[in-house]
Amino acid sequence: MASPTPRVCSKSFCTPPRRRPPTTRPLPLNSLPHDNCRTTTSPRAIFLRHRTQTHRSWLRANEERARLRSDWQRFFTEHDVLVTPAAPTPAIPAGSRTLTVDGQEQDFFYQTGWANLTSHIGLPSLVVPVTTTTQGLPVGVQIIGRSYADRVLLAVADGLASLPRASE
Repeated sequence: MASPTPRVCSKSFCTPPRRRPPTTRPLPLNSLPHDNCRTTTSPRAIFLRHRTQTHRSWLRANEERARLRSDWQRFFTEHDVLVTPAAPTPAIPAGSRTLTVDGQEQDFFYQTGWANLTSHIGLPSLVVPVTTTTQGLPVGVQIIGRSYADRVLLAVADGLASLPRASE
């Protein structure tokens, strides 16, 4: 049997169906609307395409998470916290979903890399504003701690919040 021709989505992003059509047996994933849309590169479409995986893929990812947890545990035997940028740029104005980088419009989704650094392995983190730009937008740092060290993070954040700000 020949494989069906992939459907191309005409929308700017793929939208999952609101509810599953009534059926007596589960539908194959490729029968749902926009499932085969591989041409859309919006962050939402990429996220929706990668929401499912095979059990084998999950097992491999889980093994990698275990290795990363071990690496982070070794790091935190010598350090109490890790302080990183909250994002590669200062905050964007409220309500905006894009920012201009080197003259090109970029989706704000690409600013979340630092936030995704440790969340998938269960390490606590929080973001604290430490200064502001000349436009008054906050610039923050992310504080990451060992597992179950939430109180340490709160103490460090409290210490950072009490420091005088450069723009004051």
